Amino acid sequence: MFQLQVKDLTRIKSIATAAKYDQEINNLIDDFMHSLADKSDIARDLTKNEIVQLSSNKQIKKLMILLFLVENVTLSFFKTRNEPYTNNKVLVKDCWNQIEDVLTKRLKLSRDFVPLLESKNEHDVNELKRLFIAAKTIEISDLCSEEFVSRSQNIRVRLNITGKYDIQDIKADEKPQNQTREELDLYERQMHIHVGIFDAFKFVEPDLVTAFRYLNSSPTKQRINSLITLKFQNPSLFVLNLDGTYTKVAYDDIPSFIESNYKQKEIDEGLYNAIRKDYYQLFQPPLDADTVKKISQRISNLIEAAQIEAAKRKKPLLIVLSEVHGSKGSFLLHVITLMIANGLGINHLLAETINIYHKKWGGDPLVEEMLRLLSFAEKELGIQVKDLEGQLHYNNKLSPYPYYEIPLDAFGIPVREASWVIDVKAVKEGAVLIVGTAHMNNMINSELQEMYYILPIDCTCDKDFSDMFGVAQHNHIDLDKSLAGLKLDDIVKMAQICLKD
Repeated sequence: MFQLQVKDLTRIKSIATAAKYDQEINNLIDDFMHSLADKSDIARDLTKNEIVQLSSNKQIKKLMILLFLVENVTLSFFKTRNEPYTNNKVLVKDCWNQIEDVLTKRLKLSRDFVPLLESKNEHDVNELKRLFIAAKTIEISDLCSEEFVSRSQNIRVRLNITGKYDIQDIKADEKPQNQTREELDLYERQMHIHVGIFDAFKFVEPDLVTAFRYLNSSPTKQRINSLITLKFQNPSLFVLNLDGTYTKVAYDDIPSFIESNYKQKEIDEGLYNAIRKDYYQLFQPPLDADTVKKISQRISNLIEAAQIEAAKRKKPLLIVLSEVHGSKGSFLLHVITLMIANGLGINHLLAETINIYHKKWGGDPLVEEMLRLLSFAEKELGIQVKDLEGQLHYNNKLSPYPYYEIPLDAFGIPVREASWVIDVKAVKEGAVLIVGTAHMNNMINSELQEMYYILPIDCTCDKDFSDMFGVAQHNHIDLDKSLAGLKLDDIVKMAQICLKD
């Protein structure tokens, strides 16, 4: 479920009945349905204003949140399983034991459900039990887990948990003007939250994903219809097969997949070259010691020169590093920078860690690199690590995740970044700050520049990605070697060996 639609109002009524809500609730929903100008279009998304109007009733709002989260958590569960789902609809009761824990975590992120989940009042406890009973009655017939919109071809590609895909035409009023290339937007169910309904992920930034669909024109093809490529965060490859099925090729396996299918003439030369261009780093020679030493020397020169300049200005040095979440390249540069900075007397690391909390509360973001980096800094280098996201500063108070002390209408990225500035200013010594690439310029241009001499280092390892955010000018470090197949511990060990020499 990407957005609530008109047809979902009937489902919400059914949930209300199963939860033994008063008939008044169903009457309100009926009245709302009658008021819709184009109620005959049941597949139409509800507008923001309609959602706000309907959710003004607190009980209806809880039902809307429940339907949205149950459907998203359920489909996310089936999406991550190895085998395709075999039926044409999902009965939530059949998988309740597998999803209940994650669903509860997600509900705890909703300000509307927290009172029910934490209350010991008998009325609240009973209402929660009724809502869970009602949740088990939900049936899901739209089995799409991911969706790609091709603006140039005016089609929507939907990947279903059944292992099948379907392609739909885009309506004329959905087509933006002046689209010149085949660029696709990616939608992931579990990260899309209704405005005005489920407020807990209001601070989640848009997916930083670029996707392209390449048709396969090979005259000898037997299997592959086309490929969808995802770049940047957790890059991967979707293969749309001629029989209506699809498969996903993991990032590290893309080179062997492309090479073997090109050799067998399953894919044409144009598609082969396009994939190699999209994933050029994977087709580079493997990471070697000389490359690590070369990068280390450049970073060392930058930090040593910055320390001299900071001393002249009588300010502590703040090294600001960008990050692509889930990137081994960023991880490598972060490890090298921390080792060099630590060797030069810098003993503080402050890091944006929001994905770690998303993970703890039922999400599925990429966190392994950041967790390993924090552990490496603290346990192996003895650096003092500051988690910037566990609590946020707001109006001279600390608000722990999920930040309910911060008013919903005040919350957003500016509040997070303002809190980070407070924490960094409190250090008053040389430090390393790691933030997502989208935040880098804001941190560099913040009031931190009054206290610190700032050395920015762009660690995306991908100039295209850096150019998206205008940060490539900040000492961008490219990486012309592949890290495919390397584990995080392998990367740490290689950096340690090279910096010892």
